[in-house]
Amino acid sequence: MKIEERLTAFGLGEDDLAAWQASEHPDHEFEDWLVDRVARRPTGARARQVYGAEDIHDFARRAILDALGLGPGAPEPIASHTHLYDDETLASLARQAGFTGVSVESGQLLTASK
Repeated sequence: MKIEERLTAFGLGEDDLAAWQASEHPDHEFEDWLVDRVARRPTGARARQVYGAEDIHDFARRAILDALGLGPGAPEPIASHTHLYDDETLASLARQAGFTGVSVESGQLLTASK
């Protein structure tokens, strides 16, 4: 399968093809580059569309909470040790811990530096 066909199969477009070409990697490194672009370190227009969605982690969050029995009726001692924060509270806690450059992206992705 050609590189362009593989990109299309993953829902990737022209910007991804341009990024691959600009990387100047040899063709035998394409598979690793593709895994990085799609899974390890998603980048490009598709990644912004998919991972920038407000509800991107909802499927996992609900499944994890259900599997752990967490939520309003969670059994002790788990319920008293579980903390779910809104974005601003999460950012505030990071700042209080001495982190700078704090930002919280949709889906509770906290980035900061110390």
